[in-house]
Amino acid sequence: MITLDHVSFSYGKTTVVRDAGFHVPDRSIFGFAGPNGAGKTTTLKLILGLLKPDSGEILIRNRNLAGHRKEILSKTGALIETPSLYPHLTAGENLEIARRVYRVEKFRPDQVLSQTGILAAKNKKVREFSLGMKQRLGIALALLHSPELLILDEPINGLDPGGILEFREFLKNLVNREGITVLISSHILSELELVISHAGIISDGEIRFHGTMEELRGKSLSRLFFDVSDPEKALSLISPVADCRLDGGRIEIREGNRDLTARLIHLLSAAGYDIYQAVQEQPNLESVFHELTRKEVRHV
Repeated sequence: MITLDHVSFSYGKTTVVRDAGFHVPDRSIFGFAGPNGAGKTTTLKLILGLLKPDSGEILIRNRNLAGHRKEILSKTGALIETPSLYPHLTAGENLEIARRVYRVEKFRPDQVLSQTGILAAKNKKVREFSLGMKQRLGIALALLHSPELLILDEPINGLDPGGILEFREFLKNLVNREGITVLISSHILSELELVISHAGIISDGEIRFHGTMEELRGKSLSRLFFDVSDPEKALSLISPVADCRLDGGRIEIREGNRDLTARLIHLLSAAGYDIYQAVQEQPNLESVFHELTRKEVRHV
């Protein structure tokens, strides 16, 4: 659906996006993660043609954005930063204005309000909306013209826990039932992990990773935790074998796998230590993100 090929962009002398390249597969939910100032929003604006890259190429549905911008955007919905709304009008009135611009069917405003869970607030002034409701209305506007691609920048902001749960199911339904491709950016990595199929990590304007969630987890080393008798002495026994340290009374081994687990259990048992528990901690998106950014810092 989306391909970035060696894309760079600068504000004056400051490079914000540096030789970026990644691919967003069709009918996927692609999570774009990075800290504030990493270049997430700028990258999304480049994909939407709101900014022009200094170099590189952006393809959407195998068409060059520079040469087919109008056609591409006619099938793209987006919510970047805060939604642009008329606060003195109702939700329904905001959608009706957009409906006439897009020339879509009269039933679409009610349909997208229902999809986003705010149909009951159709006749309520937007200035009375909470931040979460404004976010929902912004997404409704982005969906009004039935896009093939939906780009959302930090859409979870302002949603309560129940709203976040509903939002996750909403995104899955968009992909599974309507075939929409979703590109979503967020700094709430734990929430992204629960819904995305693919991920990209950007830091200091550079793409540190892009691929499937399985490939991303493979970038991180699983950790082992041993709860044993006399952990300080046990630590000295296994330190020649593994990179380990004490963590709250447990022994933590940074790089772990099944073979190492079996080897350490045998070593500790043979030395007479009681092993109360051995746990392998699987990596998640957040741990991988911090690991990748730590690697970046070490190179500076």
